[in-house]
Amino acid sequence: MLTDIPDQSRGVDEFGSYGVRVLQGTLQQLLDCSQMEGGKGKILNALQFPMPEQGLGESPFSTDSVAWCGTKGWPDCGEAVLPPTSDIRWGLAATTGAVHWWHIDSDGFGTYIDVKAGMKWWIVAKPKAHISLRGSSQHDFSEFGSIDLFTRPDYEMEDPNTSMWDLEAVVLTPGTRL
Repeated sequence: MLTDIPDQSRGVDEFGSYGVRVLQGTLQQLLDCSQMEGGKGKILNALQFPMPEQGLGESPFSTDSVAWCGTKGWPDCGEAVLPPTSDIRWGLAATTGAVHWWHIDSDGFGTYIDVKAGMKWWIVAKPKAHISLRGSSQHDFSEFGSIDLFTRPDYEMEDPNTSMWDLEAVVLTPGTRL
């Protein structure tokens, strides 16, 4: 099965567009690249491998299942309608050096990651704290609801944007879940 696989070892076009990086390939081709010796492999980052049966049991991350059950009987959520699990559960696969740029998982799903091989460096950002009149630090998370967050003039796609956010990071290894 062919899927979109961004090749992050390629540059951008003359307009600064990342679209030239998006190729199509198979999971086997991604695996083959991951096993190339001597730095000859590509930096690939495949983001869409549906896993509809993954995690159907109850877990602390099953907010999607709770939401689905809570809307049963509503329009478009009849008793016979099955949850769209292939749209809300998927796997990722990447080779060494792949990056997921800043984004918000905005669909309301409880995002989690199980590392199967390699390592994943996960960075979480929160808005810079503002000092209130009472002297306490407060974070205003409402800016994460703005459609302009990633188009601000001072926002840089490939930078940490530490003037905007406080960052926390964790390194995940095989067998860990975040």
